[in-house]
Amino acid sequence: MKIVFLESARKDVRNAYDWYEAKQGGLGNKFVQEVIEYSQKLKQMNIEYRKYIADTQYIRLQRFPFSIFFLKETDKQVSIIAGLFNRQDILKILRKRK
Repeated sequence: MKIVFLESARKDVRNAYDWYEAKQGGLGNKFVQEVIEYSQKLKQMNIEYRKYIADTQYIRLQRFPFSIFFLKETDKQVSIIAGLFNRQDILKILRKRK
């Protein structure tokens, strides 16, 4: 299965990386590693993740207060549409991106 990060999601992850790096050197790299690890979990076809709105599902990172929002486009592709801190107005942001 192919995992595709849309540009909006890439920007979200870059911004979070910058924020964590500003807090502590190397923390941004740990954050990105966890994002990659969790995005790879989406390749497991038989796992259903929580739905947020409509067909948008999400998975929360364990170490960081951050969630990955995605759509299962087909059996062969998952599109990651956002990566957001859990305290943001997620619903408002996702509605703008659809």
